[in-house]
Amino acid sequence: MCVVFIHVLHQPWWTGADWYHHHLIDSDVGVNCTQFQSQADLIEKPSQRVYNPRKQARDHDADGVWTTQWVPELQPLPSQFLARPARTPLAIQQECGVTIGADYPSPSSMSRRVAKRSGPGTSSAVPTPHASSGVRRLPDGRRSPAGTVR
Repeated sequence: MCVVFIHVLHQPWWTGADWYHHHLIDSDVGVNCTQFQSQADLIEKPSQRVYNPRKQARDHDADGVWTTQWVPELQPLPSQFLARPARTPLAIQQECGVTIGADYPSPSSMSRRVAKRSGPGTSSAVPTPHASSGVRRLPDGRRSPAGTVR
């Protein structure tokens, strides 16, 4: 799921792969990096998997238990508003004592702009190699064979 955010916000795949490698207790470079590369459209696959966090919340956390465990600021809100807290009517926000934009962040204007121009088949804004080049440039300017982790 988090890989989708890296893709949609046009961030380089290897930053997420590195972070996960250092934080997952069961990290497997071959699996994790392949997933990040796949989401960045570097691996020939028939389609891009883009997960919709709101749909995932509706399908797998309809009562909001998981969401409110990890985002306690939203506990007072009725579960029907947890997938899209910014759409909670002001009267309900006041009644629950949760102010979107103060107690919980408003949606990112950047993510809205990116979502409008992103779609299936788009890739990271950071230049990535074409299959024919076999080499990519790392953020620090070094060259690295395509598909390898720095």
